[in-house]
Amino acid sequence: MIGFSPDLNPLAQRYIKNWKTVQDEIRQSEYSEFFRQWSPNLLIRDMPLTIPELWQMMDQAWDETNIEKYEDLMIFYAHPIWWLNSKIEQTDEISVKHRLLAVKLASKFNPKKVMDRGGGYGLLARMAHELLPNAEIHLEDVISREAISKELWGLSRIHAVHTPQPPYDLIWSIEVFEHLPDPFVEARYINNLLKDDGILITSYSFYPMIKCHLPHNLYLHSVFHYIIPFLGFKLVGYERPGITVWIFQKVKSCSRMRLISVRTMLWLLRPFIGITNIINARFRHRR
Repeated sequence: MIGFSPDLNPLAQRYIKNWKTVQDEIRQSEYSEFFRQWSPNLLIRDMPLTIPELWQMMDQAWDETNIEKYEDLMIFYAHPIWWLNSKIEQTDEISVKHRLLAVKLASKFNPKKVMDRGGGYGLLARMAHELLPNAEIHLEDVISREAISKELWGLSRIHAVHTPQPPYDLIWSIEVFEHLPDPFVEARYINNLLKDDGILITSYSFYPMIKCHLPHNLYLHSVFHYIIPFLGFKLVGYERPGITVWIFQKVKSCSRMRLISVRTMLWLLRPFIGITNIINARFRHRR
């Protein structure tokens, strides 16, 4: 495992918030009354909410949503816990550096039109506005204007969109694939949003830390980067500061028939993928 590049540290500090600031933002938000009732201690505790504590709250929201079918996922992802997640990640140095690294990697390609797909409430988009001064930035997945971070107001190159406007030079998908019923459909969709030779920068955690990391996809944790190339991409690089950030380039369009072929291949290889995951897990443990 390698550490974060030292040049990320001063940049990251500008995006890290202290706990009192986050509590004030919760009090002033459209979700303030909800959190007063749903998590009464949130606004009176002195110590920041830790990431494991946040995961427990996400699991509580998952249980309360009563997910019975995939259509219910949209209800869950509209839960205010995701707005809170966007605030807590700004108190966590590793989360901030992770997203900053994804933007720094994007700057190597000098993109002019980019999208943060599944980008929540705009932390990565704000970083991109600073580090990609010539790029038009689309932020998808914002629930309402009231929930958009005030730091985005007045940043004219950032556009919150509910429908993508391709083609894009570059797309980020940061910690999204593991939440989706079919990550292969999403990879194909991103392929079709990108221009020829466009770039996908992604990270994902196919591990059972929280209940919304869908169990039927967890077998992909060691092999997903091998599968994406079969969907019209090639792997051009990665950084591994803890969570791996992968860089893929679109080399061909991905047809529906190609998607079906990949699914068939995975079905046939499923026993071997299980063995690969066991070997990789033992290797990581020995390191």
